[in-house]
Amino acid sequence: MVINMFHTQKFQYACNLININQFSFSFLLLFSFTTSQ
Repeated sequence: MVINMFHTQKFQYACNLININQFSFSFLLLFSFTTSQ
C-alpha cells in the first residue's frame, strides 16, 4: 500500500510537470507570435 501511494505520487508529479511544460510552451509560442508581428 505504501509503495502504491509512492507510485501514485510520482505519477501525479509527472503529470503536473507535463502540464506546466505544455502551458509554458504554448505561452512561448504565443509570445513569439505576437512579437513577430
